[in-house]
Amino acid sequence: MDAEHQHSGEEKKPEHFGMNEFSDVLSEEHADEWRPLFATADCCVTIMATLEEALRDPHFVERGLFAHRVAGPTGATMPALPVPIDPQFRDDAGAVKVVPKLGGDKL
Repeated sequence: MDAEHQHSGEEKKPEHFGMNEFSDVLSEEHADEWRPLFATADCCVTIMATLEEALRDPHFVERGLFAHRVAGPTGATMPALPVPIDPQFRDDAGAVKVVPKLGGDKL
């Protein structure tokens, strides 16, 4: 380890890392570098994906998780999770749902 990660002349053990130090070490590599390491490790880790990465994730694509779209008041659409998530209760993937106006659903 480098001098930054040493304490009193001895190497710091991982269990003594604080959150800032842990974050610093993780940020030194891209998530693609960490994935194979964590896949074989006996630890609980989740790498957060960006929306763009999630939209391309093979597992999500295969399940049609983001095949649905929702339209805002301007007509612009965006990917949306189907609700409910269970496929047997979903609407057709090609249908675009329109978001109700804010406060428009009040009686």
